[in-house]
Amino acid sequence: MLNRIRSLADTLIFPRSCEICSSVLPASNPGLCRACESNLRWIRAPHCVACGRTVTAENQRCAECASEHFHFDRAYACVYYEEPVKKLLHLYKFGGRKVLKNFFSGVMDCFIREHFRHMLFDVVVSVPLDKKKERERGFNQSRLLSAHVSRQLGLTEATDKLRRRETTAPQSRLGKAERRRNVKGCFEVLDLGFFRLKKILLVDDILTTGQTASECAHALKNAGAAWITALACARGV
Repeated sequence: MLNRIRSLADTLIFPRSCEICSSVLPASNPGLCRACESNLRWIRAPHCVACGRTVTAENQRCAECASEHFHFDRAYACVYYEEPVKKLLHLYKFGGRKVLKNFFSGVMDCFIREHFRHMLFDVVVSVPLDKKKERERGFNQSRLLSAHVSRQLGLTEATDKLRRRETTAPQSRLGKAERRRNVKGCFEVLDLGFFRLKKILLVDDILTTGQTASECAHALKNAGAAWITALACARGV
């Protein structure tokens, strides 16, 4: 209760504003005003059966991943990684704007309600962040999102049962083949029995080539996971 009162007082003294146009926002709506939010491009169905891009018909693979092999069974992303999403994600991950977890959680909520109505999961996990980056940022941006999703779905959040073995080069600086090599074998499961036969929702902030999520799914499949659906806030066009 005390934290809520402090939060309300802070909002009255320092009202939140839209991250794009600076118009004042209500306390319950950090991130974007309605006008700027209308510029989000949602990734509409039907979705590629592998990577989640929009395709022309159900049960198709898109041209971009027709020859790819992923260790997850399906992958989806909510919106395209373009402005204003690029700016918001950069502020969230690197600008200390932890409060933006509420905006991206809301984006995921909308997508899940529309597209995951008939899907059943046993557990939610996020892609682990290496400890050095987590210390620098103060939080794992993807785990904050998976914690929210798990609460909404009434499921256990189990990222603490995974870890990234070592610090790797940022994927954003690498080409597709380099990305695959960069993350190969970098995840491990700490509780080998926990994920056995479970259907897992794997949460991340951005899906680009899918290699990071795929390698994380590889570790989970080796631990006996039955099915893995990856869900990211955003993906490249």
